[in-house]
Amino acid sequence: MNTVLVELKNHLEMHAEEDTQYILVCQKKDSQIERSFTLILDKEGISAEIIGLYKVGAKEQLKIETSSVHKVPNTSCLTKIMTVLMDNSYFDYTGKIIIDKSAQQTNAYLQDDVLVIGENVKNNSSPILQIDANDVKASHGATTGRIRSDQVYYLMSRGFIREEAERFITEGFFSSLINTIIDDKIREIVRKQIC
Repeated sequence: MNTVLVELKNHLEMHAEEDTQYILVCQKKDSQIERSFTLILDKEGISAEIIGLYKVGAKEQLKIETSSVHKVPNTSCLTKIMTVLMDNSYFDYTGKIIIDKSAQQTNAYLQDDVLVIGENVKNNSSPILQIDANDVKASHGATTGRIRSDQVYYLMSRGFIREEAERFITEGFFSSLINTIIDDKIREIVRKQIC
């Protein structure tokens, strides 16, 4: 499986030509960002992954939309989005799985996980499944959780300040998904960008 680093700029659309991991990144140039990524699977037998990892800083707003569009039979796409929210931040995620009538035996899954570190955050998760075929596997899941005070306390009792403790917990949250990135160089680029 190939790994491709995709810098999101406004609306981006790609066709999956071979089995590939698409690692989505956003360059933060302002405090309000809106981006979308559409992956079209129109070649039979293709397996793809869409991976997005985001840290929304204090008073920042991030709106992301991903779509996996299945047009032919026997395709699969796993979409996993992980986000950390800091003070007064806003995150809006829309994840779409679209399966055309001719795309039988498709397998698609969408997962959105959010860790809240800050106060006064807003998080909106909207999974949308549009399935016109009748022989498919398609599902979604979403979690939102707050950083646990006992974890922060434990690390602070070991000599770390609060910011360091929160950074370690954030790194731990992201590590399970970062470790699934196949390409070592891309994995390190992503790790440095978000942690």
